[in-house]
Amino acid sequence: MTQSTTQQADKLAKMATKKTGKSIKPQWIMGAVGAGIVVIAVIIFLLIPKGLHGTYTYHDQHKDLLDGTVNSTETFTFKGDQYTYKDNEKYQDVMGAKTAHTRHEKGTYKLEDQDVTFTSSQGVKSTATLSKDKSHLNFGGSSFAKNN
Repeated sequence: MTQSTTQQADKLAKMATKKTGKSIKPQWIMGAVGAGIVVIAVIIFLLIPKGLHGTYTYHDQHKDLLDGTVNSTETFTFKGDQYTYKDNEKYQDVMGAKTAHTRHEKGTYKLEDQDVTFTSSQGVKSTATLSKDKSHLNFGGSSFAKNN
């Protein structure tokens, strides 16, 4: 503790003693300030999100064997310890006929280091790898980019 900090604590203690009529020691003021800083640090630490949050997306467009066009968008959305996987696939054949398929899956996930283990609501397990900066999720040979 520096001398100026001690002097400021003494001044505060004298002012508090005059206003309250009770003897306030400078050490009590320093202890209260220290305890306040610790409480604020703990609250900030507890509010930092753990795990994954937000949405990761993968887009693909390609031609199939019959020269039809396939557009696919897959997303993983994370909230708390839950995930939702959604696969939207649109297909147009060479004659112009269009079809669309959507698949949903929900479940829980666990994150250990860069490994993400998914457990669907049906009990099926699968794994993915998360980049160190959490900007990409590699799953099934595809790289899902985090949406900002």
